[in-house]
Order: sequence, then C-alpha cells, then structure tokens
Amino acid sequence: MNKRNNEKGITLIALVITIVVLLIMAGFSVSVMVGDNSVIDQAKNSKEEMEIAQWEEKINQAIIEAEGGNRDVILDDIIGELIDKGVIEDPDDVDRYTGTVTTKEPEHIIEGLLDDYVDAPPSLAENVKFTITPNTPTNKPVVLKIETGIEGFTLQYSLDDGENWEDYDEAKGITLEHNDVVFARLWSGLRESEYATANVENIDRLPPNSFSVTVSEVGINEITVTGGTVDAEKTDEDACSGINGYYFSNDGGVTWEPSVPQKDPNYTFEGLEPDTNYDIVIKAEDNAGNEVETVKKPQKTEPDKLDPPTMTFKSKTTSSITVDAVVQDKAGRDITYTLYVSTNKNGPYTAKASTTKVAGTKVTLTASGLNMYTNYYYYVGIQSGKVTAETTSKGNVRTYCSGRTNACTPKHCSGGYTSSGTRSCSTCGGDGRRSCTGTIDSTITWPKNCPGCGEFGTCGGPEWSCDTCGASGSHMYCRCGYSSGSEPYHNTISCSTCGGEGKVSYSTRYDCTHGYYSSHYYCQHSNNRSSSTHYYCAHSQSGVQHD
Repeated sequence: MNKRNNEKGITLIALVITIVVLLIMAGFSVSVMVGDNSVIDQAKNSKEEMEIAQWEEKINQAIIEAEGGNRDVILDDIIGELIDKGVIEDPDDVDRYTGTVTTKEPEHIIEGLLDDYVDAPPSLAENVKFTITPNTPTNKPVVLKIETGIEGFTLQYSLDDGENWEDYDEAKGITLEHNDVVFARLWSGLRESEYATANVENIDRLPPNSFSVTVSEVGINEITVTGGTVDAEKTDEDACSGINGYYFSNDGGVTWEPSVPQKDPNYTFEGLEPDTNYDIVIKAEDNAGNEVETVKKPQKTEPDKLDPPTMTFKSKTTSSITVDAVVQDKAGRDITYTLYVSTNKNGPYTAKASTTKVAGTKVTLTASGLNMYTNYYYYVGIQSGKVTAETTSKGNVRTYCSGRTNACTPKHCSGGYTSSGTRSCSTCGGDGRRSCTGTIDSTITWPKNCPGCGEFGTCGGPEWSCDTCGASGSHMYCRCGYSSGSEPYHNTISCSTCGGEGKVSYSTRYDCTHGYYSSHYYCQHSNNRSSSTHYYCAHSQSGVQHD
C-alpha cells in the first residue's frame, strides 16, 4: 500500500518537473525567435546586408566603367553610370560634397565609396565677411567675427597657418590678444573649401619711445617747453599705431593740459606765479592709447620786475606839466603809469595823473592844477600787480607866469637886426621904441594903474606901450610885460619861458637870478647877452628889446 503511494508521489513530481522543463524550453525558443539578435533579426539583417552588398557592387562597377581604363573620372561621370545601372534615379541622390548615395528601392544609404570623387565646398574667400571689433588702433583684445551665406558645411578657423582647425562659434567669435592672420574654411567632412584670410593689425600694446623735456623759454608768468617722440616699431604681434598727441603738466603729472592731446610737442604754460618752482612733465600717447611720460624737470619762473620807464618832457602852461612815457616789458602786460610832482626834489610827491596801457605803448600824462610861476620836480612811476618801477632821474621845470609870451615887432632900431631865423642884436644903437597898441586916456594923471593889467605904474608918455596889455606909458612893476625907455624903470620882471623872476638894475644890467638860458624876457643869465633867441641885447645899456 505504501509502495503504491510512493510511486504516485514520484509520478506527480516528475510530471511537474517535465512541465517546468517544457516551459523553459518554450520560452527559450520564443526568445530565439523574437528577442534581440533573434533568428528573425538575424535573418532581416542578413537580407539588408545582401541588398547593401548588391548596391555596393553596382556602385563599384559604375566607378570602374566611369574610369574607363586610365581616363580621369569626375563625380558627374560616376553619377551618370549609377543612373544607367538603376542604382539611383536622380543626380541629387548623390551628395556631391560627402559622397553619400541614396539608392532606389530597396532604399539604402551607401557611404564611403565615392570619397575620392566628391567636390570641395564652395570657395569661402568669395562668400565671407570679417568684422573686427574694435577696428581702430587699440591696446586691448579684439573680437573677430565671420559671416557667410553658405549653409550645409562646418565653418572652421585656424591661427597657425592652417595646421590646426577649430569649429567657429558664431555666438563668441574669435578673441585675439595680439595681431595675427586668421584662416577660415568650409569643411564638408571630406574636403575643405578655398581658404579666406583676415589680417588683424590694429592691436598695439607697445608705448611710444622714451623722450625728455626741453625748456625753450622762461618768463615771469610763463614757461615754454618742447619734447617729441615717435611710436615704438611694429613687431609680429604688436602694431605701430603712431603718435596721437601730447599732454603737459607743471605739477609733476598730477594735472594735465590741454584737455585733449595736441599734435604739436611745443607748449607754453601761462598764468604762472613769478619766482616759483614748477615740475614739468610731458606725456606722449599713441593712437592705441599707450602712454609714456618724461621724468620730472624742475623749472623756476623769472622774478617779476619792470624796467624803468622812459620819460620825455612835452609841454607846460601856467598850471600844468605834460610828459610822454613808455616802458618795454617782455611779459606784454598792462602797465599803470602815474605822473608824480613836488616842489621839493626830496618830496613828498603827489600823484597828479594816471593811466593804464599795454607795455610798449607811449602814454601822455598831464599834471594839472599846479601853481603858476613855480618850480616843480616830477617823475613817472609804473606798476603791474605788486611790481613797481620809476624813471631813473627826476625832471625839473617852472610853470609859466601870466606875463607876456610873445614879443612885439620892434620899432626904430637904428642898429638893425636879422628878421628871420636866429635873432640877435648885431650892433644896436637905437632906443627900441615901440608903437602904442593900446588906448591912451589923457585925462588920467600920474601916478596911476596900468589900464590893461591893473598894475600900479607911472606913465611917461604915449610913445611907450605894454606888449601884452596894450597900456601906454612907462610902467613900473607891470608883471605882464612892458616896453622900456632909455632908463630901466622896472626892478622886478617875469620870465615868460620858465616863469622865473629876474631883477634889473642900471649898473649890473640884467642880472638873472634863476639861471635859465634861452627864450627869456628880461632874464639876464650872463653878462654877454648876444646869444640867439634872446630879446635883450646884452651890450646895450638901454636894454633895447628885439623880436
């Protein structure tokens, strides 16, 4: 009984095992038939490989027939054969630049058989635009961008004359630190196009050549300097952009002028302080912005001073003195001229007239409001800012009195005289009487005043007349001038030229007390009065007056 039960159990287990084994075998068979690399896949692949092999064979036959022995073959010849053999239907089924053949049904992509016959991409040299930013001289990197309208190829560039190539990134462009030649091409994967090149030549990182400052002129308020250079020579990597201009500094490079560089290497600093030290520096800049500075050159301005003015007496009246003055000054500035006068040589002096003119201009100064018949000393002082100067010597002149200034025409001179040119008494023996130029009032008794000038006098007859006021008679103390008779009745007279007084006595004749010489009336400066332009003949005791 137990034996039978055991046999049934074994039979059941064996059945289960058998079923499992069958299931495993069934799953393996399905996997082989439909899984990856299954029998079905392998069969399919084998079919495609056979078809591709057939197409490749036909393509190779077309190449052989197109070559025709030793005949040079071009891609168009092969394409014609492929159409004849039914490999392709249209010439466009062959990619002329990659050699890829797209066959008829069954359609397959055949590569690699026409690599030796493909065309090169279109010439990039004729279809390219290079843009350099910036395109002016610079000492910074530049960005080169390449544009072309040709599509379907890879745009590449080389910086080592075509030895190595990199794909061009349109978004970034090509950054260049130094000048270089950039090669560009189109790449089909098999052939390259004709190169295009761009020369980057605007990068200049070299400063101009060193130079020094030369001071050409120094003044009170200005310093003129010069200092020029040239740009550094061109190298393989850096350009020679040329000198753009110069800046100038008088404070050691703290500030610069002018605000933009000037081409001229000569410059004048103006408005400087006199007798002051300045540190001169010149900076040269090339067109790329590179700079070079000179070493500091100390320079001191001249002390401020004025040369003494030149003064020339011009004229006088009874109450004024007029002079001309001029000063030369290399600064060419405005000068204030002032005329000072005093009755004492040692002063004090009073400013009577002032004017301001540019140095080198002659000015005329008149001191008005002076006393009549008074001796004055005078000089001209000048000033510009804090600097002053004055004439090296003082002038001396006497104002006119109110006496006569013109002589009458003499009458009855028996000795004779010259009537033109230099007047002098040659041999005078006449009495020098004059005609009456005034109106005689015969009713006035002596003593009486001069009817013309009001001075007190004693009249002696109608034959005498006052030259200035016209009163007749022999006047005593007539300050405006008079005519004398055979005896000198006057003991005080006035000089019409210098304003001085001269005393007259019978014994000493005409004793001049103030010392002036020519053109005096009744003013005896020496015992020998025969010199020119005098109106009293020194050898005549009677004091005959000539015009």
